[in-house]
Amino acid sequence: MSDKKPWELPEYESVIDRVKHRDVWGPMRPKLFGVVDSSGETLSKLRLQWMYYAGMGDVALDNLKSDNEKIILDYLIDQGIVVPTHIEDHYGICDIQNYQHFDDVNWAYVKGDQIAIYRLSQNPYFPDAEDELISTNEQHEKAIAHLTHLFKMGSAMVDDPITLKSGEQIIPIITGREQVALRQRQQGIFPVDLPESKHRQDQPKI
Repeated sequence: MSDKKPWELPEYESVIDRVKHRDVWGPMRPKLFGVVDSSGETLSKLRLQWMYYAGMGDVALDNLKSDNEKIILDYLIDQGIVVPTHIEDHYGICDIQNYQHFDDVNWAYVKGDQIAIYRLSQNPYFPDAEDELISTNEQHEKAIAHLTHLFKMGSAMVDDPITLKSGEQIIPIITGREQVALRQRQQGIFPVDLPESKHRQDQPKI
């Protein structure tokens, strides 16, 4: 087994590139899923797989490419950089949970100060599909801590409330310095510039 830190492994950058989708356009990119149910039996260990476009409108799951990929993804999940979100059925074979990069997750305040993950229904073929609201739990503690840090650094802010199809109101959270600056400018806010968060030399960029 390699004695390198996960972010020192040669596959690190390519894994980040595959799992991070914000501001990336093009055909369907691989998506990371964890198998949470297989043939009706709960799995004791997380089994991560990549979903890819298999042609003719179908998608398929494929195993990780290497042990290094698993080491890197286990690290990213543990640090809250890659976050478990919605669960869906995969052709009746198994249930799979999507794992998204922190920057791709839609965060919101619900019922006061509770933080949840939301997904708006935007499929024109299923106009009656409900919006999805996902409660956070202990799996999300480090991601929420990172979100709190972004607020302190001026790289996160609350947006105007929206109402889900269920009638529940949520307050979306915007993340990313440029996204926050744009929204604040739209609101006529000219914030005092805050210092960029600096990585220690022995820590990876995310």
